[in-house]
Amino acid sequence: MLPKSRLAKAVRYALNQWYELSVFLGNGAIPFDNNETENALRSLTIGRKNWLFVGSSRGGEVAAMMYSLVSSAARHNIDVWAYGDDCLRQLAGGSADYASLLPDVWRQSHPQSIRHYRDAEQESRRLTTQQRRIRRREARVA
Repeated sequence: MLPKSRLAKAVRYALNQWYELSVFLGNGAIPFDNNETENALRSLTIGRKNWLFVGSSRGGEVAAMMYSLVSSAARHNIDVWAYGDDCLRQLAGGSADYASLLPDVWRQSHPQSIRHYRDAEQESRRLTTQQRRIRRREARVA
C-alpha cells in the first residue's frame, strides 16, 4: 500500500487514535457519535451572529436570561410559550416564589402544557440506547 493512498491515511489515522478507540470499545456507555452535543450547540452557533448587536450590556443580560428560560422549558419538554407567558406574568405581578417557576416544578403543576410526544421520543431513544448497550455486552461475552 502506498503511503499517500487513502487506505494508508485511514490506517495511520486509526493508529494515531488507538488509545481513544480502545477506550470507546471498552465502554459500551460511550456514545458512537457526538450528534446530541452538536445539536445542542447548533442553536448557540447560529444565534451568535444574531446576538452580536444586542444594543447594550443590559440588553445582552436580558437576552441571556430569556434564552436560558426558553432552553430550560425545551429541555423539560414544556410548551415554551405557555411557560414563558406564565413566568413573566407571575414575575410582573410581584410573585417572589421563584422555586415554583423552576421548569421541573412548573411542569408538575401544569400538566396540560407538557409536550408528551417529546417524552415519548426521549423514552424511545433511551430504550434504543439501552438495547444497543445490551447487544454490545452480549457480543463481548460471546
